[in-house]
Amino acid sequence: MVESFLEGKTLDECLQNKRIFIVNHKVLEGVQNVTVPIGLFYANVNNDLIPIAIQLYQEKGPENPVFLPSDPKYTWVLAKMWFNLGDASYHEACTHLAFTHFILESISVAVNRHLSPSHPLYRLVAPHLHFVMAINHRGLGKLLDKGGAFDVLFSMGLKGTFALIANAFKTWSFTNNGILPANLKHRRLDDPKVLTKYYYREDGLKVWDAIRNYVDTIVKEYYTTDDDIGYDFELQGFRATLVRSIENGGCGFQDVPGVEDGVTTTDQIVDIFTMIIFTASGGHASTNFGQYDQYGFPPNYPALLRGKPPNSKEKEYTEQDVMAALPTKDTMLSSMTLSKLLSTKNTDSLGEYETQFLYDQTSVNALRTFKRTLNEIGKEINVKNRVRTYPYVRFHPDNIPNDISI
Repeated sequence: MVESFLEGKTLDECLQNKRIFIVNHKVLEGVQNVTVPIGLFYANVNNDLIPIAIQLYQEKGPENPVFLPSDPKYTWVLAKMWFNLGDASYHEACTHLAFTHFILESISVAVNRHLSPSHPLYRLVAPHLHFVMAINHRGLGKLLDKGGAFDVLFSMGLKGTFALIANAFKTWSFTNNGILPANLKHRRLDDPKVLTKYYYREDGLKVWDAIRNYVDTIVKEYYTTDDDIGYDFELQGFRATLVRSIENGGCGFQDVPGVEDGVTTTDQIVDIFTMIIFTASGGHASTNFGQYDQYGFPPNYPALLRGKPPNSKEKEYTEQDVMAALPTKDTMLSSMTLSKLLSTKNTDSLGEYETQFLYDQTSVNALRTFKRTLNEIGKEINVKNRVRTYPYVRFHPDNIPNDISI
C-alpha cells in the first residue's frame, strides 16, 4: 500500500532502518466533533518527515479508508486537514494546557503546602513558579469558560477539551512524559541517528542538561548524607503529595522518582526538580511560542473544521469541499489573533531572575555557570540555524522564560 512512497525501498527495510514513524491519537476516543486519527510517516532521503498514510478513525471500515498521497489532490488535502484537527486538539488541550499549565499549578500548590520559604528547594524553584497560578486563573475565565476560546474556536468545544484532558491524564507519567531523556527513550526517539532533523530533541537535551547540572550542584550542596534526605520531612511530604491520589488531596502523578517510602537519593531529588524547572521554562516555551507558526494559517493546522471528514476514496473532492470545511472568516481571525498573542514572550529569559532567592556562594557560582552554559547553547543554536533548512528557535535560551506567564 505505501511502498510506492518509500523511494525504492521496501517497508521492511524502512522499518529496520528506523525510517517509519506512527502517530496514534487513540486518546481522542470519546471526544466530540474530532477525528481519532492514525498517521504513518516516512523519513525520506533528505531526512524530512512526510506523511504516507492517514486513517481518520481507529477501526478500518468501508467509510474509514486509509488515505494516501496518491489519492486525488483534494482528497489528500482534506485527509491531512482532518488529521491535523485531531493533532491540534491534542496539542492545545494536553501537550500545552494540561501537561505544562495544569501540571505546574498542582506542583506549585504542593510546593507551597510543604516547603517553607527558607527551604533551599523552595528557593530553587520559586522563580519558576512565580506566574503560573495567576495566568491559569486568568485563563480559566478567558479560555476555559462557556463562550471562551476553547468553547468557540475548537471543534471539540469546552466539553471535549475537559474529556480529552481527563483521558490523557490517566496515562500521564511524571517520568515518561515529564523527564525529557526518559520521554525520548519511551518514544524510541533517543537515538540521535534517528530523525536527524528532530531539533526538539537536539536542542532540548542541551537545555535539559544545563538545568540538571545547575540543580545537581545545589542539591548536593545541601544534601550530603542519606540522613539529610530521610529526615527532611518537608521534602518527603512534598513528594508524598505528588503521588497521592487526587481524591485524597494529592496531585495523582504516576512514576515520580523515588520509592514507596519517599525520596532516598540525591539523583531522585535532582530529577524531580529538574523536571519542574524544565517544564516551567523550556517545556512550555517549546510548546507555546510556536503556536502562531502553526495555527496562524488555519488550513495548515485547524483547531476547528466544519462538516464531515472525507469517508470515501471514490468521491471526487474539490477545492470547494476544502473551503467549506474551513471555519468562518471571523472564527479564523479570532484563532489567528489568539495564537499570535499566546506566542508572545513577555518575561525575563531563563536564568535571569527578578529576585535572587539563593545567595549562598555555591548557589551563586552555580547560577553563574548556568548562565554561561545557556549563553553557549544560544551561540551553538545560532550557528546550527544558519544551515538548517528551517531554523528552530524554540530552545534558544533567549526565547525561554523562567516561568509560565502566558
